[in-house]
Amino acid sequence: MKPKNKMSAQKKRQKAWKHTKSGVYRQFDPSVRIPVDYSKLNTGNSWGPSSSAYKNGYYEDMVFYCRDCGKKCVWIAEDQQWWYEVMQGYIDSIACRCLPCRVKMRERKAEARRLWEEGMLRKKMTKANSV
Repeated sequence: MKPKNKMSAQKKRQKAWKHTKSGVYRQFDPSVRIPVDYSKLNTGNSWGPSSSAYKNGYYEDMVFYCRDCGKKCVWIAEDQQWWYEVMQGYIDSIACRCLPCRVKMRERKAEARRLWEEGMLRKKMTKANSV
């Protein structure tokens, strides 16, 4: 039986989708620093935090280039805190895609999943008809 206080993976994904769709983003501000709550981090059997996202015990805005389109983007401190502490993202993970590219990737994966499910259903139907 599943513990009731644990959030299912599907609910986490839905919550993540709502968070990224909110669109409340601010400009890069190097002065913004949010302290890290180490008790909420997912260390994933590592020796401890080694991510460049929160050096010196603070989340700070991080500039990165999108892996797909190459656009210069900012991973703001609030989003880092949300990813690491609320969503329990692995401590060595960092942002690598901009929002439009993440949306495209989700849509592409959903379409691939839909096609796979249709193919499996067709396979089951032909197998059932041949018996």
